[in-house]
Amino acid sequence: REGSNNAAFDSLLATGEDVEPLVRSLNEWREPSTWLMYRVRLEGKEMYSMDAKAIRRKEIDGLYDLASMYLQATSRILASGAEDEGSMRVAIDAGYNAIELCAKAFLLSRLDTLPKSHGGVKTLFSDHFVKSGVLPREFGRRLSHCLRYRNEARYDPAAEVTKSRAEAVAAFAVEMVESLEKYMEKS
Repeated sequence: REGSNNAAFDSLLATGEDVEPLVRSLNEWREPSTWLMYRVRLEGKEMYSMDAKAIRRKEIDGLYDLASMYLQATSRILASGAEDEGSMRVAIDAGYNAIELCAKAFLLSRLDTLPKSHGGVKTLFSDHFVKSGVLPREFGRRLSHCLRYRNEARYDPAAEVTKSRAEAVAAFAVEMVESLEKYMEKS
């Protein structure tokens, strides 16, 4: 953000025109949530751009970082010794978030747009990475199980939410993060 302020000041000195930078995320650009961002997409002039490959890599790196944070949170919950239902629900939800963020990062390495639903992520991830043999076949099954555990933990008050399920989700999250890390090193 500091760089955008410097660029705005340099522009003022060079042109006499004052500009006020508004820094937004790539998500806000893709799906504007304000009228201003909608109009900027329609009428704005590009002043600076990054290479598409660099933008894609930056977003993949960001998804990897988020996945790692969710995995750390899951690990902290499980290491705390807590076994109450609420803690296990949160551990499953956070663990699944790590898994799905990794799946999205994998997909972004091959696709221009990401699916908007959990089922879409699961389907495309399986098509592009499991069926093709890039990742073990078991990853597709485990992703399905973890999504079911997450949905039950999040939405079903009568669901069986156990420490063993939370540990299974966490174990798969570890494998997904490690697999993504290795994949990124090759790319």
